[in-house]
Amino acid sequence: MKRNDLVDIEYYFSQKLAGSLSDKDLIYINTLIEHDAEINQRWQDFCADFNESDISNQFSRLDDPHGWKPITTAQLGTKTMKGRFLSVLVNKKYVPVYAAAILIALFLLRDQGSLFIPRKIQPLNNELTQQDTFVLTLADGRVVDLSKPDGENRQGIHYNSHEKLLSFDPGGAPTGNNTLKVPAGKSISLLLSDGSKMMVNSATEIIFPIIFDERKREVSINGEAYLTVAKDPSRPFTVHTRSGEVQVLGTEFNLNSYDPAKMTVTLIQGSVKVVTSKGQVTLKPGTRAIAGKQNKIIVEQNMDSQALSWKKGVYYFHNSDLKEIKEILERWYNIEIYIDNPSLSNQRFTGAIDKTSNVSIFLENLTAVTTIRYSIDSARNVHFN
Repeated sequence: MKRNDLVDIEYYFSQKLAGSLSDKDLIYINTLIEHDAEINQRWQDFCADFNESDISNQFSRLDDPHGWKPITTAQLGTKTMKGRFLSVLVNKKYVPVYAAAILIALFLLRDQGSLFIPRKIQPLNNELTQQDTFVLTLADGRVVDLSKPDGENRQGIHYNSHEKLLSFDPGGAPTGNNTLKVPAGKSISLLLSDGSKMMVNSATEIIFPIIFDERKREVSINGEAYLTVAKDPSRPFTVHTRSGEVQVLGTEFNLNSYDPAKMTVTLIQGSVKVVTSKGQVTLKPGTRAIAGKQNKIIVEQNMDSQALSWKKGVYYFHNSDLKEIKEILERWYNIEIYIDNPSLSNQRFTGAIDKTSNVSIFLENLTAVTTIRYSIDSARNVHFN
């Protein structure tokens, strides 16, 4: 385990509590907890959700299937469940269809909603999702389907499907901007002509030139991407969004602009300037800016690396409503979801979505600890009701 792996450190915390960490990883996690103030605080906050007896005996009481009792709808709606440990045990004995996919899922009901702390699951074929492909529209009008073998329209365009990396030969490239559309459920890395690199999240559109101008470097992002920008003081790098722009020289940062009226910029290294119609701010490493068309720019300390967890295929949500979770599921799994019961929109949740798992597992977990139910119609759309 490396320090960079700790974007999903709650997963390792849950393994430590369950006694399933390797000796090497356990020593490493214990050392971090002892010497890293940030990790120590996150560990204390994590443990505060459980009682001391469960922590000391590594939740051994969950091994007894006779100890489980049904949870009523009324119980789920009351605050008396706060701090009570709920769990769904899934193995060969109880649910054969998920035996190879899940070891255990733990749930905790809080005042603000339901907290999901799942074990990691092996990738599954997802029967609900549609398999769209990356489509690159070149400046001269040619359309390239990156899922197809190299052909006439692929000259000078290289896509490594194993590394999910798209790159270009500058010779003979058309001038002007190209458009890359990343479908829901997919991600890709893009190597630009100046050596800068983007890791692009699902349901994102990138507009960029194959060869940058001699005086400036400009791209547009509608969605989310993590950028590592090559240093070139003579050619500033500018990222345009629908709600503003980010100006950089050489740095690493994450930009989320899924919402056309808002963008969130999280700075990892270097310095960036966030510019909107309402003003501008310069960020320092460890901070993030939330900027919208109608509001001033808000700067927050961002010591929590969960904002970057999407790069590892995990999305953490905190006190989020069902609409936000719906949007994430649609982007990551390429499905349509409808909230048929408006009252469900008031329920809030804290937890995580693992992109490598089957969406049906998340849906089953969601219904196990809430009053929400779901159905799938003939068009394979999901309905919350």
